[in-house]
Amino acid sequence: AVALAEGEEIGPADLPPELLLSEQLPPDSFHGQVEEFRRRLIRETLARCGGNQTRAAEALKLQRTYLARLIRQLGI
Repeated sequence: AVALAEGEEIGPADLPPELLLSEQLPPDSFHGQVEEFRRRLIRETLARCGGNQTRAAEALKLQRTYLARLIRQLGI
């Protein structure tokens, strides 16, 4: 992967919104609300599947590796 920045360092403004930490997203912003929806959906699905990520991924029609990455990114 490659990231481009205006200066010598890559900062938060140079990254796509989905890579920003949740504390950097205002909860009432579009991306903040989408992130919270994703977090809630994954938590509820994991609970229904007894914490089994493979079953949760199947229920959400996602690849298990992608679900695992989302879980890490969203701090679940």
